[in-house]
Amino acid sequence: MVQLYADVILLIMLELQDDLSSLHSCVLVSRSWSRIAVPFLWKYFSCINGFTYNRDRESRIKLYTIIANFLPIESENLLIKSNIILPSYKLPRKPTFEYMNYFTQITPCWIKDMVQLFIEEDSIYKKNLLEVQIYNLIFKNCKNINHFYLNTDIKFYNFPSVGSFFLNLQSLGISFENNIVTSKTLLELSTICQNIKILEINYCNKDSKGLASFIEMQHDLRYLFLHFINNNNNKNKYPLLSNVIKKKGCHIKNIFGNTTYRSCFIFKFNKSTTL
Repeated sequence: MVQLYADVILLIMLELQDDLSSLHSCVLVSRSWSRIAVPFLWKYFSCINGFTYNRDRESRIKLYTIIANFLPIESENLLIKSNIILPSYKLPRKPTFEYMNYFTQITPCWIKDMVQLFIEEDSIYKKNLLEVQIYNLIFKNCKNINHFYLNTDIKFYNFPSVGSFFLNLQSLGISFENNIVTSKTLLELSTICQNIKILEINYCNKDSKGLASFIEMQHDLRYLFLHFINNNNNKNKYPLLSNVIKKKGCHIKNIFGNTTYRSCFIFKFNKSTTL
């Protein structure tokens, strides 16, 4: 087989990075190809919202089993004590790759899917416990996350490694769908996450002290996406949110969102700001 230089293989991966089938094939070519292709493959997994639901059950279980292999022994023991038995397959030796480091985005879709596949019984306690351990693993092992999507009621701000995880995070999505994310969660998050440049707010339906505080604590917020679900065109409905955005107006470059509600946040921007 003709050997290619690593930089040539890298260029090939860059061309194929959005082609899941080709990435799988590249991993199987040789060890040198695998070393370069695996990070692209796992990056692909982390960047596709809902990708798990488009794949067969067996493939998803294999993927989640690899992730479960990185759970610390403390988490494993805690799960066993609660009679939570994960798939029995264990890697025969230490993994060749630190797979968790290749995640660049974290969304709740694959976490919830992993929980549902591993715990089929209707036990909220067991599902919450496993979800906590997965998030704990993420905060401890994922070192290259550039976007985190928040849609959980887990008190993750109490985890030991959460401070370093959020310290350098620059892109955050927050979903208020089903009111899962509370004002208290955002108040706590505002003390450890203050360097967000891109903030996406979805399903916002009420003024939130926690959200206003979180926005106010950001040192360099540049892009703000606001999606409201209430069609009541009441310009006085979001006084807290409106006031804090006014304070940040000279720094924010772009505001995106519902046309109906952008008029609620009319204020003096600098010339580079786009509504």
